Amino acid sequence: MAISDSYRRNINRKQNELLRLQQNKAKEIQKQADLSKKINSATQAISRTNSTSLVATKLREIDRHEKAAVGIQKNIAKLETQCTRKETEITKEKEKLNKEIMREQNNFHPQPSFTATQRDHLRFRKINRTS
Repeated sequence: MAISDSYRRNINRKQNELLRLQQNKAKEIQKQADLSKKINSATQAISRTNSTSLVATKLREIDRHEKAAVGIQKNIAKLETQCTRKETEITKEKEKLNKEIMREQNNFHPQPSFTATQRDHLRFRKINRTS
């Protein structure tokens, strides 16, 4: 049973890793949404103002946020790739576990239950062989 327990632990560990990756991806998506709000806010500020220096400042701010958003999109894509790999690993571990369980079940041969008469007969045969 030790081998199948090992597979179970591996599956559990990999599922926890997948969960962590998915949580990180959710955080990155939230960051991206926050940046979009900031970009929209700066765009609205530009439309309300007549000051050329404020317009220039807001344009730089928009550019900075857009660059940060590109970096976040790269991180999200990387995390999605890692999630897919981890899901594949989990599937492979589950297949290994199923094969091991089948192997253990095939190797398990319960001892036959004998009636009292059959046990006596077997004992008699053992005694006669040793004599």
